[in-house]
This record gives sequence, C-alpha cells and structure tokens, in this order.
Amino acid sequence: MLTLVTSNPNKKIEVEAILGGVELQTKALEIPEIQSVILSEVVEAKARSAYGMAKTPVLVEDVSFEIAALSDFPGPFVKWWKQVVGYDLALRIAKAEGKFGALAKCGAAYCDGGRFVYAEGVVQGRLSEKMGDSDFGFDPYFIPEGKEETFAQMGTEAKNAISHRSLAFRELHRQLKELGII
Repeated sequence: MLTLVTSNPNKKIEVEAILGGVELQTKALEIPEIQSVILSEVVEAKARSAYGMAKTPVLVEDVSFEIAALSDFPGPFVKWWKQVVGYDLALRIAKAEGKFGALAKCGAAYCDGGRFVYAEGVVQGRLSEKMGDSDFGFDPYFIPEGKEETFAQMGTEAKNAISHRSLAFRELHRQLKELGII
C-alpha cells in the first residue's frame, strides 16, 4: 500500500478517486518545504524528505497558482498567499490591471528512497469572484478554461475529470504502472 503524505482527509478521498482503485494510507508529517518558484524542485525535496521520515514509499503533491496580474505570483507560495494575503486582494489587483488569467499546477511524485517519479498537471483558467465553498485554497476563485463554474462549484466528479491534481496523479499513475510499481 502506498502512503499519501497529507493532513487533509479530503485530499486522500480525491486522490483515491482519481487513481481509481489504488488504496492509500495517509500520514501527516511536518515536512520542511524548500522555498523555490520551481514547483518540481519543491515537490522533489518534499518527496525525498517524506520518504526519509516515513521509511516507506510515499506519494506527495504540491500546488502552484500563477496569477497573470501578479506576474505569475504566488506560484508555489500559494498556501502562504492564502493565509497572509488572501485571494480577494489578488482579485482586486486583477480588476485594476484588467488581467484575469490564471494557471493551476499540481506536481505529484512518488519516492521509495531510490526512485523518484514526477508528474505535473496544468489547467489554464481565470480568476473570478469567490463562488462556492471548498477546503482547497483557490478553488472558489478559479474558473478553468472553457467552464463557467469555479472548481469549488463543480461536483467532485466533474472537478476530478479536469483538475490539475487529477491530471498530475493520472500521469503519475500511468508512470508507476509502466514501471511496475503499482
């Protein structure tokens, strides 16, 4: 069984639904997070650190949210942005700049101490007024390209069909099957 490193029980449910039949156990670990604007670097450091702490093969993920009006900030600093600044300010800046473009990225990885496997999912979209409720940071403010609802307004199934996390974990699943890991 693979260990998904997260303290969010909703993330386990979402990732298991995306992976379709792969049962996960979760472990909440206090992993030091490197500061980098490059998502793959953040995820690799997180995966290797998580493996070192858990001593079992792990899955980790991290997210980047790039807002055009903020020159692609906050990027991987998305958790900090939500806690310290908030998305209402980002929306006010987007309105002032007339730039609403946004990009949601998820980096997902597997690490077993020797092997490190990385996949990334990217969804283009736009920043919007807050609509819907969600435990996932920017979901109430992000409308994927070609849609009229925020991720928070979509049902789980609809979101999992197109989300950045879904794309990343489906690609990671494909790679892990190809390598015979799952």
